[in-house]
Amino acid sequence: MVVDSFDWRKFHAGYKVKKIPKDFFLMDVLKKYLPLDGSCIELGSSPGRYLTALSRNFNYDLTGIDICNIELTKKTLKHNSIGDVNILKGNIINYKPKKQYDIVVSFGLIEHFKDPEQAFIHFDKFCKNEGYIVIGIPNYRYFFKIIRRLLGPHVYHNSNIMDLKKINNIVSSKYDLIYLNYYSRFYSPRFLINDFSIPWLKSRFISPYIIYIGKKYNRN
Repeated sequence: MVVDSFDWRKFHAGYKVKKIPKDFFLMDVLKKYLPLDGSCIELGSSPGRYLTALSRNFNYDLTGIDICNIELTKKTLKHNSIGDVNILKGNIINYKPKKQYDIVVSFGLIEHFKDPEQAFIHFDKFCKNEGYIVIGIPNYRYFFKIIRRLLGPHVYHNSNIMDLKKINNIVSSKYDLIYLNYYSRFYSPRFLINDFSIPWLKSRFISPYIIYIGKKYNRN
């Protein structure tokens, strides 16, 4: 089960289109481990912040897919002078991709499923052999549990997946681990925190996010 389109429209109702900086959330890690070129799709791409940031940092042929808020994504891209991004409307559960991609990314999506293992099957169908998958998950446990409550009951979050070992167990049958850790930065560059100078922030108790990067086995 994933949150329906009505909830997502409500969730993004107050979103204000804004400029997305090149050093946006997670980009520092992605640039260390992902190729600079290739085809890339973001699963659950609204409101377009990550598509914008990816366009600023990589030479990707970009596609985004989401169940709703397509026009909001297009507005974000236009506001940031980003063109040549293919935007699809669809539910990844029943969507049959016409092609597979070199890089598949999702940020804040898998935790909305009651069964993350089934969700991952739908993620995987978009990825080529020897392609890369990136899964970002908010860490709504411990310190950030209160943030989860403030989001309201209309948004479902599966906190069981917010654990490094559980994430790796789901993906390890098809992907080699490249990177998996808690992430200590916040969304705004003004809150950039050096992971090495304050290492305790990079823990399950205080980090706001989890990032997984893996490479798909060659099945040929």
